[in-house]
Amino acid sequence: VRPPAKIPYGMEEQYEKALDELYEDLVPVNGCELITASQVVPVCQVVDGQKKLKRLAINYKGTINDHLLDIPHISTTCSEELDKLKGEYRSCIDLKGAFKQIPVTPGFSQKVLAVVTPRGYAVPTRMQFGIKTAPAIWNSNMRKLIHGMNDRGPIKAAVMVDDVCITGDTAKEHFDNLHEFVYRLFAAGLKANIKKCSFYQNEVKFLGKIVDRDGVRLDNSTTDPIVKMPVPQDKQQLRSFLGSMSYISKHVPDLRKARAPLDTLLKPEVQYVWESQHQEAFSLCKKLAGNSARLTHFDMKKPIVLTTDASPYGVGACLSHKVTTNGKSKLHPIAYASASLKPSEKNYAQIDREGLGIYWAIQHFRQYLWCQKFELHTDCSALVKIFGPKNDLGGCATGRLNRWAAALMEFDFTVKHIKGSSNSTADSLSRLPVCTPGTQQAHYPGGLAGNTSFGGMSTALGMRQQQSSDVPVCSKIEVLLQEEELMDDVQELASAPQVGWASVTVSQIVGEAPKAAWDILPLTIQDVATATKDCRQYGKLYNAVRSGVLDSTDPELKKFNGVFEELYIEDGVLYLGSRVVIPTAQHLRLLTELHYTHIGVVKMKETVRRYFWWPGITRDIEAMAAKCDGCRRYKKKPPPVPLCPWPYARRPMERVHIDYCEYKGKMVLVMIAPTVRRFGQDA
Repeated sequence: VRPPAKIPYGMEEQYEKALDELYEDLVPVNGCELITASQVVPVCQVVDGQKKLKRLAINYKGTINDHLLDIPHISTTCSEELDKLKGEYRSCIDLKGAFKQIPVTPGFSQKVLAVVTPRGYAVPTRMQFGIKTAPAIWNSNMRKLIHGMNDRGPIKAAVMVDDVCITGDTAKEHFDNLHEFVYRLFAAGLKANIKKCSFYQNEVKFLGKIVDRDGVRLDNSTTDPIVKMPVPQDKQQLRSFLGSMSYISKHVPDLRKARAPLDTLLKPEVQYVWESQHQEAFSLCKKLAGNSARLTHFDMKKPIVLTTDASPYGVGACLSHKVTTNGKSKLHPIAYASASLKPSEKNYAQIDREGLGIYWAIQHFRQYLWCQKFELHTDCSALVKIFGPKNDLGGCATGRLNRWAAALMEFDFTVKHIKGSSNSTADSLSRLPVCTPGTQQAHYPGGLAGNTSFGGMSTALGMRQQQSSDVPVCSKIEVLLQEEELMDDVQELASAPQVGWASVTVSQIVGEAPKAAWDILPLTIQDVATATKDCRQYGKLYNAVRSGVLDSTDPELKKFNGVFEELYIEDGVLYLGSRVVIPTAQHLRLLTELHYTHIGVVKMKETVRRYFWWPGITRDIEAMAAKCDGCRRYKKKPPPVPLCPWPYARRPMERVHIDYCEYKGKMVLVMIAPTVRRFGQDA
């Protein structure tokens, strides 16, 4: 026989009062009436922070909870319920006892819920707190009550367990909703706690937040404990503080910017040492918590604007309504959100991080944006073309940008470029985002990854997927050159028997070159990546692309101003769209390798500019072709013959020069000039 729990002497009086309340739903039974004494559970005390007894509870973890089947039900978040409270008036109703209003079937169901108290054995007549399936049963019944009891239609109300908030746009609509809800409570046999109810309020406290006609804001009872919180003494206390900050982050747009030093302290490899920078961040977080923003109610009839931004550390977004007043448009925030970047995502180029921010933000606010036309604001002009209505899914974007753009085609939105100075809200969110597991990365759609994936340098050159270290930069160029008749002839000569034949190469046919085209050592990704980092100019550009900021005052980087937003990094190599950016040290080598076949300046420009880029690439190609003797000799228009002086004559009339000319359109003069005579003679 299981004995009842011991009662502390200091709580005997409080315990008896709580036991009286508990026995309102219990029926005393004889121990022999139970199925077995092993399933009987004792009651436990729930004590507050001041060591006072709040209530008695029953713990079913060790008995029936492991044997109960889960009941599928639809659960909603607090944010989803708060979105339903748009209106002029609100009434809050508290249902007395919540789960305890649901009766328990007599017999077996009561006996498996049996408890033991100092007064003996008892079985509950109503559902008790602590039963695993109690929340699912209650929520399912409340959902039926609100959304359509007896086919009477839904009520404009928000429900979270036993708290219900009725709303309405007008006084009459609110009265009709309230009257219908009270009628349904009466029909279902449920009771309300009138002491905790409030009716026809312009402002109510619901789910820990203040709700009125203008929106939702934080309650002082939520922010005051954060503002008054002492300095954390260890990582556990700091984690609790940052958890409280994460709860209010939806209302504080600048919070992420202040959390950086504090989040660093939570890393496992960092020792907990509180310094001045941490104290400044701690004070700033508490100050921001005391000045939280008001969020407006979501309204599908108002224009929706999604503003995104990205930084080297994370992505941020702000969902807003565009409201026009007196001819001026203003954005009213609905919600703020941010996420940290994984270490691999921090290596993305800025344009890729901006694209990741767009993809993540739209997926994060999917419930608001699905089947809604909205406007997307970004401070990256290159993404306007990639994610815009006329999506450029060709060769000007990386594989991941193409995948994100293709995945977002199911949404109806237009992209608008805004100045970076006008994007302070989303920018501040991205500077230090929330570190939430599972939401730090926007995953690629599985169905698109295999069809549109780029394999680094190899895909940029049209090759099959290979390891990056083995992919030659000029492999695709070689394939194109095989279509030329010259290459066909040379290959035929090279494959012929060696007996009685001389060794023939391309260079011996058309120009002075030491090697044949297929004998050239290819330029690999490793060569380009190493040369990029070793080059002073392109090393600066590489770091600028990684940080997302280009120093326009640097004379070496000025020439990249027009294309900076289209540059990105993959496998340590800079790309402009799908073209490889070749550093200065490899310009001559690449052009020399590609010119060994003497394909001509036009064909060479067409081929090289399709796969490679650097400032002045056209000028360098023309200069390379102009210096090639083989090209000059065999091109369609040979160069003009240089002027050569005639040798001196050894005797008179040894050489006679004859010429003719037209004078005033009438007379033809023939000039005969003996070599030794100073003046010509007319004939």
